[in-house]
Amino acid sequence: EAELRISMVDVQGRPSTASVIEDLRPKLAAALPGANLVLKELGGGEGAVRDDLMIDVIGPDPEVVSELADRVIEALEDQPNVVDLGRTGDDMAREIQIDPDPIRTAQAGLTHYDLALAMRVALEGDTEARIRRGHREDPIRVRMREFDRDDLTAIGATTIQTPSGAQVPLRELARIEEVEAPAAINRTNRDRKVIVYANLAFGTSGDTTAALKEALQVDELDPAYRIDVGGEEEQRAESAREMAKALGLAIIL
Repeated sequence: EAELRISMVDVQGRPSTASVIEDLRPKLAAALPGANLVLKELGGGEGAVRDDLMIDVIGPDPEVVSELADRVIEALEDQPNVVDLGRTGDDMAREIQIDPDPIRTAQAGLTHYDLALAMRVALEGDTEARIRRGHREDPIRVRMREFDRDDLTAIGATTIQTPSGAQVPLRELARIEEVEAPAAINRTNRDRKVIVYANLAFGTSGDTTAALKEALQVDELDPAYRIDVGGEEEQRAESAREMAKALGLAIIL
């Protein structure tokens, strides 16, 4: 991930920042295929790049949350001013799942913990061994070769030592399979959360938020699920609330 900031010259005699961004967007997309590009104009004094819109989709069922996030994406794609659209929180990744057989594991005199510990050492290694170099001892990490760590056959052939001293291949003690699982899990109060983010090429986040809520019929959602709009829109709303409090206090004083 990298960030590049460009300072523009005085506004006189040059195109607007928004038009420069729109001119650069297709050129950069063509030059960097597959890259996730975010082009955004920073406001005066703004120190960090923030998304104009950050929509939290929250609920108890991960599948329903992902479906609602799909609806949010579709609604935003219908808005002509929405750019840099993306999501996070329900990405899937490949992983190897090891499911111990309780009967065979017990017959071997082992527990689930024994299998987990043995596989952690095999896959991640440990640093119990040392090599002496002069007056210094350096740790040595011993583990499976990188390409074997993703190989079901190699993992299944990993031997586990039983209390009797026998070496038993893992495949005889557990089911080993490749599955898809969430790459990362976001939660709010134990509910699953998917974040949809976007920037605006023109217009205000308030108008876009209003159009989004109308398209999604937010008020008709199941009460167990909610769609919260944040980003710069949330900051503006918070600033407005703080100003209202300050004005109220000034009037009282």
